[in-house]
Amino acid sequence: MVQRLARVAGRTPLLVWGHRNDPATAVKVTVRVVDPLARQAEETVLVPAWVEPVPALHLEIVDVFRNVGRGYVANLVTSADPGKVPPYVLSVVATLPGRVGPILPPIRPDRPLPRPPRPLARRAQWNLPNIPARRSPVPPRAGDISAERSSAPEARTEIGLWVPLTSMAGLTVTIAHPSQGEVQQSWRPPR
Repeated sequence: MVQRLARVAGRTPLLVWGHRNDPATAVKVTVRVVDPLARQAEETVLVPAWVEPVPALHLEIVDVFRNVGRGYVANLVTSADPGKVPPYVLSVVATLPGRVGPILPPIRPDRPLPRPPRPLARRAQWNLPNIPARRSPVPPRAGDISAERSSAPEARTEIGLWVPLTSMAGLTVTIAHPSQGEVQQSWRPPR
C-alpha cells in the first residue's frame, strides 16, 4: 500500500506499507515513480529487521527510615537485571547535614588548622552482580555504606542499603548501564 502525504518544501512524501513474513530479517525495497511525461525516479532502501525495544530502566526509593543513633536503612526497587553483561553500576551518595566549607577565623600561616574538615558526603559504588544476595543490610564495618539485594516480583531487583550516619541531609542513588543509560533518584528527610 502506498500513501501520499501533503506536499512539503517542493517534495511529496510517500509512505510505503507492506508485510513481511519474518520481521527479524531485513528487506530491500525499491520504489519507482513514473509521472505522465514518462519521467521516472527510483530509490532503493534497505529496511532493517525489527528489533525488540529495550525496556526503560526503572529505579525507585521505596522507603528510608532512621535507626536512631546507628544509621539509615533505605529500600530500593529497580528493573536492572543483575545477570546482564556488561553489569549495571549502582552508585550511592549520602549527604551530611551542615554548611558547605568551614567558617574559620583568620589563621596564621605558621599554625595548622584546628581540626581537619569533615567530608560532606559518603559515597559507595558497586557492580550489581557483586552486591551480596541477602535481604537485611547488616553493617560489616561502622564507616562504610553497605548494600544487599534480593529478587522481587515482576523481574525486579530489591536492594537494601545501610548508611551509617546518625543524621543525613539527603540520599542520591544512581543505576547506570552502557546501553540503557542511567536513572537517578533522590530522597530528602522531611522537615
